[in-house]
Amino acid sequence: MKEINIKADLWKLTPDWAVAGTRGSFGSCRIVFDLSPDWQCMNKRITFFPAGEGEGVLLLLSGNTVRVPDEVMARAGTASFVLDGIDPDGNRLVSTRGELRVIDTAYLGGRE
Repeated sequence: MKEINIKADLWKLTPDWAVAGTRGSFGSCRIVFDLSPDWQCMNKRITFFPAGEGEGVLLLLSGNTVRVPDEVMARAGTASFVLDGIDPDGNRLVSTRGELRVIDTAYLGGRE
């Protein structure tokens, strides 16, 4: 499985883009976050926006690793994601936008 390592230093993501893989490669990629202390004690989530789609896919981030959703890997192009969190006092932290590139292939579709 491909791992993309991303540092979240306050609101800045480094790197802010990566190649996730090829269209149709479901379950083949995950993001591992290196979270700065600013993210401690926060309930964190990550919202993915597949290429060419208006609907986001919202996932809770427990720990520091998240699997890239199938919805992102189903379509070639540039998907985006945002990490956000809220602490017990109601303070919110939102990252800059990250991008995941999904490369097109001759894949016909399906999950068989």
